[in-house]
Amino acid sequence: MCRYICTCDYLAVCVCFVLILRCVCARVCSCTQVCLVAFTKGKMQVLASAFDRNLGGRDIDMSILNHFAVQWKEKKKLNLLENPKAVLRLLAAIDKV
Repeated sequence: MCRYICTCDYLAVCVCFVLILRCVCARVCSCTQVCLVAFTKGKMQVLASAFDRNLGGRDIDMSILNHFAVQWKEKKKLNLLENPKAVLRLLAAIDKV
């Protein structure tokens, strides 16, 4: 969840959009774009935007995988990363989401 303090004088609804692009070409490339906008009385105001061409889908998937591996190790006392089949199954589940 994205939280941002609006510096507007009026009541606005702030929304954060995250776009992860994956293009299939000679090499697999991906990039991430984030925009923060405020909606007020039918108008949209862009508060901030950022783009990173080196951070993409596979990087985010691996971060999520490592997060769940740490949680699994704390709860079950098993290292998920030692089993290649378990890693592939978890990566497949992450890609579905």
